[in-house]
Amino acid sequence: MATNPSSDLPELIDNTWTNQSADDRLLSIEKMQSQGDAGQIALLYIAHHDEHVQVRCGAIRHLRSAQALEELQQSAADAAVTDAATQQYHHLLAGLVDSALSEDERLEKLHSAPLTALKQIALLTKSKRIGSTAIERIAASEELADLALFAASVHVRKQAVQKIDDKKLLKELQKKVLDKDKTVAKLLAEKLAEVASAKTSAQESATSSASAATEAQSTTTAPDTILVTASETVSDTASDTASKKETAQSDAEPAPKKKKTKSASEKVKAEPPLDPVVEIPRIEKQLSKLSHKHTDALNAARNTLNKLRKSIPEEAAELAAKAKLLHDQLTEKLDKNRAHQEHLQELTAELLTQLQQALDAGQSHDALPTWDKIQGNISNTGGKIRAALQKQANVYKEKLNELRDWKAFAATEKKKELIAQMQHLLDSKMHAADRSKHISKMHQDWKLLGRSNQNEQLWREFKKLSDQAYEPCKEYFKQRKQLMATNFSKRREICERLEAELGKLEADALNIAELNKLLNDADKEWKEHAPIEQAKIKSIQKRYYAAINQLRKSRKDSLRGNGKQKLDLIAQATALAEMDDNKQAMNEAKRLQQEWKKIGPTSFKEDKKFWEDFRAACDKIFAKRNQQADLQREGVKQAESSLTEILHAMEAIYKLDDEAYRSARSDYQTLAQQFTNGLDPRQRNQLKRLQEQFNGLKRNLDARYKSLPDKKQLQLKNSVLEKAGFLQEIETRLLACKDDAQFTAIRDSIDTTKWDAFDNSGDQTYDEALNARLQRIQQATSLASLQTIAKECASKARALCIELEIRANADTPKEDQGLRMQMQLDQLKHGFGKMKPDPKENNSFAMDIELRSYCIGPIEAKLQQQLAQRMEGAIKKLM
Repeated sequence: MATNPSSDLPELIDNTWTNQSADDRLLSIEKMQSQGDAGQIALLYIAHHDEHVQVRCGAIRHLRSAQALEELQQSAADAAVTDAATQQYHHLLAGLVDSALSEDERLEKLHSAPLTALKQIALLTKSKRIGSTAIERIAASEELADLALFAASVHVRKQAVQKIDDKKLLKELQKKVLDKDKTVAKLLAEKLAEVASAKTSAQESATSSASAATEAQSTTTAPDTILVTASETVSDTASDTASKKETAQSDAEPAPKKKKTKSASEKVKAEPPLDPVVEIPRIEKQLSKLSHKHTDALNAARNTLNKLRKSIPEEAAELAAKAKLLHDQLTEKLDKNRAHQEHLQELTAELLTQLQQALDAGQSHDALPTWDKIQGNISNTGGKIRAALQKQANVYKEKLNELRDWKAFAATEKKKELIAQMQHLLDSKMHAADRSKHISKMHQDWKLLGRSNQNEQLWREFKKLSDQAYEPCKEYFKQRKQLMATNFSKRREICERLEAELGKLEADALNIAELNKLLNDADKEWKEHAPIEQAKIKSIQKRYYAAINQLRKSRKDSLRGNGKQKLDLIAQATALAEMDDNKQAMNEAKRLQQEWKKIGPTSFKEDKKFWEDFRAACDKIFAKRNQQADLQREGVKQAESSLTEILHAMEAIYKLDDEAYRSARSDYQTLAQQFTNGLDPRQRNQLKRLQEQFNGLKRNLDARYKSLPDKKQLQLKNSVLEKAGFLQEIETRLLACKDDAQFTAIRDSIDTTKWDAFDNSGDQTYDEALNARLQRIQQATSLASLQTIAKECASKARALCIELEIRANADTPKEDQGLRMQMQLDQLKHGFGKMKPDPKENNSFAMDIELRSYCIGPIEAKLQQQLAQRMEGAIKKLM
């Protein structure tokens, strides 16, 4: 059966977690980190409880809570877990990890952090504030030097330099950052200049201030002067060396001797004649292997073939034809060779240009390979092209020799830098393992530099410092060797324990859970006791995995047996579904379910499939009993759907305006009758919710029908609205005027004939109020006077709205709460002892308030809209 999640575990972890391998868990952790708070809860649980140290550390690397990381540092028993928590905590305080902590909170935590943590945070952070706070408490020059070299933030590196006062240490740092960190190098130069200037000023007397200033200036510019002198010296040395080499070479080469010409008869005697029968097949074989790029070989073959063709007898026609064919093939390749040589000439011209640029820039790493390519191209040419190219290339020989000498000098300087770095490494407090890696890296860099000036002397100095720096590593590797011996002993004990458990296993009574725990514990211990000596790894691993594989095989056999039993029960359950006696079939199915519970597990994937098949077979047995219930549920579902549609139609009628609502009364009655007829008394319990909804909706519909205005009231409302709309349009235009001239023009253009054409409402009160509203507009002399009238009208309309809200017991906005309270007190004084109004009175009151509000104007459009919305809500609540 499928494994149910435990209530004690976080949301994203279930009981199958322990069945996963360490790699699978780490993959799951990568997905959890994007699951928000639930993911953080699961990661914290894994960090505390998982049996694999590697998995715990992987979870810690994704935690974002400072408090959780602090607890892990204090409570973790495993050193690896503590280190991982500490490292993540440092990343969090350095601002490299997104968390709920603000920068101020991280700064507060820095004040109580130990010095070792401050150094790590200063190395990692890129925040100026965090870096400044961390470096304030660091005073040791060695720590500051490390920060000046390796901090990620240039701000931290600069601050570290500013705090260092040791001149010797400043000079060492200057050598190390030269050409690597221009900002820090510049700051170091300024600092050294300040130190030198201060020292010179202190030694000089007050009387020699002018001389002191001159010396301070020369001290400040000394580094540049030294560099210029060194470069000039190197240049002179390189040129002298090159000239000496050429002189020595010219002296060593003897003068060319005159060649003695031989007569034709002597040549014939010296060179024996070639046999065409033997040589032509040889040339044919050789020509098949040559491409058009083999210049020298093609020229030699051509010369030989020409000689052979002259010596072929006239009767050897077949051999002559073969020689001609070879001549044609050779001619074709030579034509291609000429094109190839021209192409090489173009390429070499480009390479010579590149060589010139590299030599001018002093780039030996580009110049020397380019020279090799040029010589390779020249060797693949011949005749005049070769001579021309060689002549062009010889122009650069002198500069190239100078560059080689300069490279040797540069290698010398870099080797001196490596010696200085080794000296610094000797004085540093670096961990032995890291120290060993740095020493190895510097040795590799030394080899890559090649030979240099003072090569042997520099090597002896470098080797001596290297041996001294490696001394602490010897003790570390000695302890490491002892640790590997202990780990080997522990791993051997693990193998012995597994082999002992193998002898106790019983196939019939195998406990899969205990076996899984044994395998997981063994894997955890095995990984904890590492490393071991390389020579002993294979033998102990072979022994360990032999025992592990045997245990896994036993587990696999047990799982396979459980699978067979479950397949048998599935077959029996499938057969029960075909029985005629359904009651007996259900009893047998219940018995099979009890047997299923006693069978042990199989693999997770198979267990899930087996249970689904078994459950499907049992459900088929119990499905016959549930058919009637299904039919009844289907009937209820159809009835519910039909009644829901009727209710939706009734709700649509309720939302109609008054005129359409009055016309839809017959439709409403029809829908109500359909709902009553469609409600089956046997389904009342299931459809109780719909019945209650219908009753409430019916009450609302009936109440609204009772509150609908009669035709006379509706005619009155339409008449008032018609005149009010006419007035509101004029008022809106007047209030939107920009000056009095525009105001006067619009006011004088009012069409009074259209107003006189409107029918009276039949109620003198509303007609007089509307006429008074028109007169106020006409009598307004300016835009300001109309705005004053608008404010007065707004107050009246607001009072009417509040009066209606009081009557409807509706909420009033905060700005009108004071006015509402005053009106309520007045109503309490005048209305004491009166009975509560009935619905009919409320309807009349609401309509009167609404019509009176239409008669008030002018009012700003925005305020009028707000008041209209409030009044509409109060009317709905009152009615």
